[in-house]
Amino acid sequence: MGPMAYNRIIANMKKIFFYVLVLLTVFCLPVGLSAQTIVVSAGEHGTISPDGNVAVLLGDNAEFTITPESGYRIASVVVDAETANEVNVTANLVAGDGVFFYTFENVTADHTINATFEEIPTYTITVVAGENGSVLYNDALVSEPIVVAEGATPEFEISPATGYQIEALSIDENAIALTPVQLGGYTYTFEPVMAAHTITVSFELIPVVVTTHTIVATAGENGTITPDGNVEVEDGEDQVFQIAANDGYRIASVLVDDVEAINDLVNGAYTFTNVTEDHTIAATFEAVPVTTYTITGTVIGGHGSIVPDGSVDVNAGETYEVRFIPDENYAIDTVKDNGFLRYPVEGTGYIFDNVYTLTNVSENHDIVVVYKDIRDYYNVHVEVETAGGDVTPRDTSVVVGSDVTIHVTPNAGYHVSQLEIDGNVLNNCETDEITFTNIQADHLIKIAFFPNSIDENEFSSLSVYPNPNNGMFSIDLSNIEGEATYQLIDARGAVVETREINANGETKMFNHKLNAGTYIVRIIAGDKVYVEQIVVE
Repeated sequence: MGPMAYNRIIANMKKIFFYVLVLLTVFCLPVGLSAQTIVVSAGEHGTISPDGNVAVLLGDNAEFTITPESGYRIASVVVDAETANEVNVTANLVAGDGVFFYTFENVTADHTINATFEEIPTYTITVVAGENGSVLYNDALVSEPIVVAEGATPEFEISPATGYQIEALSIDENAIALTPVQLGGYTYTFEPVMAAHTITVSFELIPVVVTTHTIVATAGENGTITPDGNVEVEDGEDQVFQIAANDGYRIASVLVDDVEAINDLVNGAYTFTNVTEDHTIAATFEAVPVTTYTITGTVIGGHGSIVPDGSVDVNAGETYEVRFIPDENYAIDTVKDNGFLRYPVEGTGYIFDNVYTLTNVSENHDIVVVYKDIRDYYNVHVEVETAGGDVTPRDTSVVVGSDVTIHVTPNAGYHVSQLEIDGNVLNNCETDEITFTNIQADHLIKIAFFPNSIDENEFSSLSVYPNPNNGMFSIDLSNIEGEATYQLIDARGAVVETREINANGETKMFNHKLNAGTYIVRIIAGDKVYVEQIVVE
């Protein structure tokens, strides 16, 4: 039994004893035994017991029980009101279970005690809860503001939905710091409520704990790796790095965890698969070696130059212009590139303004050029119809307007018996040279030498057929009678054959095994000489 209950039992026993004393005093006790009176009163909305005029034996204690109605509380308890001994004993009350006690101890005088009551104030607690969670009060879901009495200590249970946690909690806009464990559920208890309050709570998905690994990606100069820097990759995921070199460069090395992996690139990309740990990848770059080809220029026969004069190296893919520089009065005759004719050719051609352009060079080129004289030339041709001297030059080409001299040198014992220049015939002339000045046309010279020992009365032509021939031919001797000398002379003036023949006005056949060339047939009959040039094919 607690002390408070024990005190109440003693008090009740004293009351019973007091009432017995009162009866004995009235009916039995002798005069001289006295009691004190305590006048007890209570205001509305509560009670005080015992109440009314309560007699108390001298020196005894008197306990009073004060009980407020529901929703009310003691406003004041005043002892001996309106006397010099008036005192407010509210602070001295002893609280019980919904009741309060006040005890007069060692009563030696009359007293009064008066209890008054007042309504207990109430306050509203507003709950603002977001989705994906709930707030309970007294095991019930809070759906509207909660009203509590002043001094109450209400308790609210905050519960996130499955898969969610408390994101933020504040009381009257003051944030409450929660531990990781409390984020999954939290009970908040107000201290004795003395004002209105607001609970604000929001919920969020529980973050998935993801394990990540770091891949440190770096690239040297003249290239890139994408992405680069510290790249975070979720455990078990793949990560692709694209590696690219700048123009003129190529990938030199790709070290993955310090091991060469350049051969693992696919279209310039390296892939980490199923990443379960940290890695490094480092790319370096180098200049692409330049492929060169040789272009060689050669002039055959002179009369001009070429660029390049000799050989030059050209980078692959570049364009190079080969330039031809003919001398004055010369022009390109032919150009060959690696043996293929590039000038002259039909169609659009390859060479323009003496420039041969090689585009996107991808092989060696051997360029050979031949120049030609583009001036006008005339020919001076000499035919020696009978041997016996030398004529130089016998055939020559002369630039228009130039001069040329033909030198005539009879052999010893010979002389020029006949000279024909462009159809003009001179007999038995003495000359050692023939000069043409300011040549403006071709010229033909026919010359015949004759021994000084033969008296030339007439220089006549023969009829030889066929002409040209193959060394077998016939001579018409119808105008010649008697014995005669037959001579065959080559182009150098040397006598190939000499024989004596009997003409008798006949046609005779001759058959020689001759090399191809020009020959002179000469018949000497008496005082007459007959000559004719033949061509052997």
